[in-house]
Amino acid sequence: MRLKIGVPVAVAATIGLFSSFAWTQQQQQKYPEGDPNQAFVLPGATVMATAARLPKDRGNASDVYLERHHSTHPGETYSYRIGMEHRLPNFPQNASVHEKEAELWSIIDGAMTVTTGGKLIDARQNGTNWGGKGIQGGKANRVAKGDFLMIPEGIPHQVTAVEGEATLVTFELPRPRATYVP
Repeated sequence: MRLKIGVPVAVAATIGLFSSFAWTQQQQQKYPEGDPNQAFVLPGATVMATAARLPKDRGNASDVYLERHHSTHPGETYSYRIGMEHRLPNFPQNASVHEKEAELWSIIDGAMTVTTGGKLIDARQNGTNWGGKGIQGGKANRVAKGDFLMIPEGIPHQVTAVEGEATLVTFELPRPRATYVP
């Protein structure tokens, strides 16, 4: 699913998704996984400052804003995670499937192609996740600044091309298990 919207709207929507999570920046630094009994706000200024400080010389640099370890799903190591990634071209990335988590990506800068669906090539399991060298079949989705990409649990996905550089905010949300059959 691909939605094309302006950058201010994308940032506002990203923040709006989690506007019910009130949490000060000071608390975030003291308690990286947050207080599960409190709400969390991710200010746009924090998103842009994080984007500016991510290393620009690695193929996939990332940072985590919030990771809560209070899952109700057996075997889950966290209940949800909000992070940021910066991607560069010419750094091969493996394909993935997460059986127990959906991902929502908000592209805040740049453009890339993400292949979704199909079957993993040389699939190997690691807990409730699968990895592979690539994807056979699948659909190439070009996403750019202002776009959102929803990847349901159990769906193979792989960043297959990056145009220049791309920065995205990622929301990893536990869901009921979706059994992947390689």
